[in-house]
Amino acid sequence: MDRLDYEQMINQQISKVIEELTCNQAVLKETVVLDYLKLVKAKLLEMRNFNPEEIYERLLDDYLNEINLINQLVPGVSTAIKDNKNGIELYTYSGKVSGKGPKLDENVQFDVASITKLFMAIEALKLAEEGKFTLQKDVSSYAGGKYQYLQIPVIDMVKFYYSLKTDGRIDDADLTLEEIERRLRNTKIMKSQTFEYSDIPFIILKDIMPDADSYFKKYFYDIMGLYQTSYEPLGMMTGGNEDNLGLVHDPKAYNLRRFNINPGHAGIYSTSRDLVKLFDGLKAGFLSSDSLDKLITPALSGPYLIEDGHVVYKKNGKIQNINRGLAAYIQHPDGFSATEVSPILSAKAFSIVGFTGGYATFDLKNEVTANILTNPLSNQTERILDLDSRLAKSMKVTGSKIDIAGNKVHVMSDNDSIDVPYYKIIQGLKEKQIDVILALRLAKKVLEARALEEDGLPFDVTRSFDTVKILRR
Repeated sequence: MDRLDYEQMINQQISKVIEELTCNQAVLKETVVLDYLKLVKAKLLEMRNFNPEEIYERLLDDYLNEINLINQLVPGVSTAIKDNKNGIELYTYSGKVSGKGPKLDENVQFDVASITKLFMAIEALKLAEEGKFTLQKDVSSYAGGKYQYLQIPVIDMVKFYYSLKTDGRIDDADLTLEEIERRLRNTKIMKSQTFEYSDIPFIILKDIMPDADSYFKKYFYDIMGLYQTSYEPLGMMTGGNEDNLGLVHDPKAYNLRRFNINPGHAGIYSTSRDLVKLFDGLKAGFLSSDSLDKLITPALSGPYLIEDGHVVYKKNGKIQNINRGLAAYIQHPDGFSATEVSPILSAKAFSIVGFTGGYATFDLKNEVTANILTNPLSNQTERILDLDSRLAKSMKVTGSKIDIAGNKVHVMSDNDSIDVPYYKIIQGLKEKQIDVILALRLAKKVLEARALEEDGLPFDVTRSFDTVKILRR
């Protein structure tokens, strides 16, 4: 096939990929996606005479290089990508369990921090479907009236995400169990209090759900097969510090776990593979469409600002739009947002993030999922490293050196040093995960069309992916 015919074939398949995507915003679909696929097109033209395995590996090079760059800054990185329409699953395990620990593999658990909230939301929705829990009842009607001040429906708790406050911090060190429970019992809706929590709704949710721990095992272990997901460490894991990798990082979760109480906002250990299984379970209908709608119905809608508190979303001095569903970030209808959800994903997409460098996105409409787990807090040693220009670009920062210890990050230029949120380290990788899915989806379509035209036979894409199905770097 000559170059001109091949280019025309690629153009046809680009149109099919765009038509296949169910995006939230038509303008972004026609610009961001199209511009990126044109870059992929140029690569495919350069590789016109390559075999399929070489094409896939070349398309993955940038993604794998960025994982290796991130691994220079943290002990270890684990990632996963699944595209149901393309038949692809890609897993990477790079680096070590901790600064001095053994190498990562698919069985190493990560402290996923706030990603725990998604598990609690799914469990509550499933219990409600089965008639074992009522989301419309007031919180105060559960647990023998323990939360007497919360005369609001359970489903509405998240609407007061940062307004549900205790009369004393529950992450203070050395609290007794009695004092923790007293402070939780005194949770109220308050606007002026200084404590800005996003965790309290899910701590309370876990507490009032019937037999929460046994149903957790039934739903996620027995039904979904998430065999590496639990509140207890299972074998090798990251987290804590070099001497004790079994600790949860969130101080509120740590306080509760000291008394063998599994909290609802953090404290779960899991793997990249199990987060893909969670997507598979949702895609297979574990929750009804009505429950999924509850999960991603806006509970918080921006612009959102608390001038006298800590929750401020601004960029260049302007308040940004955000959208939060029951336990996840979701698309915002007004365009750019701080939701962590790629704008090229569908309105059925949602994302979750964790304090320990965890991120996962689920798009049930486009049938794709991707996640990243890192373990910065298992290495508290302060170190100054050269900042690769590609990583600096993906982090959207300017500098030549980076000073990092755990999740404390300083980017240094010749004359200055700025604090950078840890999530910026993986920001570019999150974007590249979606890019890789689109690139491989286009490559598959082109290879299928070419095989059909030249040989009259369908292209066996599954066999071609055998060499890259599990990547270890």
